[in-house]
Amino acid sequence: MKFRSCNNTGNRFVDVCSTKGLKQAEWSRIAPRWRRAGHGLCFEGQCLNKECEAYRHTVIMPIGYQKFDILIDTDQETTICPLCKYYVEPVACGFSNCWWRYEGIKICNSGPPKRCSSDWKHADDAYHRFDENPSEHVTWRKLIFEVVKKRPNLEPMELPTTLSRPSPG
Repeated sequence: MKFRSCNNTGNRFVDVCSTKGLKQAEWSRIAPRWRRAGHGLCFEGQCLNKECEAYRHTVIMPIGYQKFDILIDTDQETTICPLCKYYVEPVACGFSNCWWRYEGIKICNSGPPKRCSSDWKHADDAYHRFDENPSEHVTWRKLIFEVVKKRPNLEPMELPTTLSRPSPG
């Protein structure tokens, strides 16, 4: 589903620039089958298939470790209900056991579109998710997530303080 906002087109998605909506949830052994997160990036959205057990429930769609463009890469094969396999429009995201960052262009209520990005953030062994409260959603012209398993090089590699001596020959 695409939404229009003041003659600007894009996708409605949670405002990942605002970390106040980022919540941490511990793992549950009793979560419904449609609420099972995987490691790395996960998207959340509502299943609209009337025949599905998860109909009108927020489902979790594990994506894993990769670079993902929310406006281009969402389709009937990537963002689907884990039960019925029907397309689900992602509206929020979550992360676990990974390092992640984003870059995007969001449409502001007043003024020109705004470029934004983040430094690398770490999600430990819990589910770190953005609240899907519709009041916290914005329209994105561009939103790309980069999610990796291992800590990325956050700073350029420093040279060792002492150089290795060549072995005698």
